[in-house]
Amino acid sequence: MSPRTPYTPFTGVRANPFDTINVGALPLLPEEDDEPLASLYNTILRFIQVNCTGVLELSEKINAKNRKTGRRLNSIAQSSESPQLAPTNGSIAELGLNMQGFEIMANVIWAEIGRSIMEELGSVVFSAGNPSEFQKNYTITNNFITALEHLAPSIQAVEMMREHPIYNSFQRRWQLPVYFQLRWKEIVGGLEDTLANPSFQKGEAIPEDFATPQAAAFYTAIQACWSSGVFIPELAHRFWRLTLQLLSRYKSWVDSNLPPREQPLPNAGVDISASGSGFASRASTPIATNEPTDTSAVDEATLQRLVNAYLDISAIRRRVWDLWKAEIGMLLPEDTRNEVQKPEGGHGSIRTLSP
Repeated sequence: MSPRTPYTPFTGVRANPFDTINVGALPLLPEEDDEPLASLYNTILRFIQVNCTGVLELSEKINAKNRKTGRRLNSIAQSSESPQLAPTNGSIAELGLNMQGFEIMANVIWAEIGRSIMEELGSVVFSAGNPSEFQKNYTITNNFITALEHLAPSIQAVEMMREHPIYNSFQRRWQLPVYFQLRWKEIVGGLEDTLANPSFQKGEAIPEDFATPQAAAFYTAIQACWSSGVFIPELAHRFWRLTLQLLSRYKSWVDSNLPPREQPLPNAGVDISASGSGFASRASTPIATNEPTDTSAVDEATLQRLVNAYLDISAIRRRVWDLWKAEIGMLLPEDTRNEVQKPEGGHGSIRTLSP
């Protein structure tokens, strides 16, 4: 899976749409030959800009005037002691004023678009059977919604759109838990297949810095959680938990496959006297044996396994830290980042991978 690339202005994280792009701009989605959904969304955006901008601006002027009038009348109603001016229950509605105004973006444009996508394209857009297609449709659709919000005439119009019942129904159609379970099986299942060979032997066609294919597979699994074709911002906490589980799994795998830390020194054919002096008996005659040669081969193999384990652990620590600084730390929510700074958080999990 390809490494994650920085988000475009159409990030899935829902922020204030007026922070980065000027109101009224037309932020079209990137189109590719195999992306008919993006092409459809761009057609809708162009239509709204050409045919609806004037209506949106006019309705916003009326709404702004109503909001201003409503604040003034509210102030009068609350402060006036005259029964002719103050409504019986303090409600502006009794003065015959409709303070809602014209919410064209929420009640007309978005309501029609959202309903049409759910009814006519729902079986394709929201289907989680193919994780790659689901993630692509989710990203493109949320980018479209963000672009649509850029065309809204005010922040109040965006807020009304997000509070619309169809907007809430639309967001509930995404089967994010199902998508994560499919990705979990994909990532963990591929890793366990590689761990079927519990050894620290060097492998071929593995990334630089790694000595064994098992360590490379662990890092590939961690990297996949944050890759551009897998990661979804709303599932950041789940992918972070999976990352910690992968690190814990690697530590336990290393502990279970390393040779014992202390082994008795091999007996190189030396006859120990009964007095326990540690010197060979002069009366005894050394017997030729192949044991020293065999022991030397075992020691060399053990040393090579330890060296490979050291190289792999060092590479895992270095690469995961780099991934944290470049991507993970920026993609996690702020509260999760603060939690990670604690000793028992993610930083502590990486520190436990000590060579």
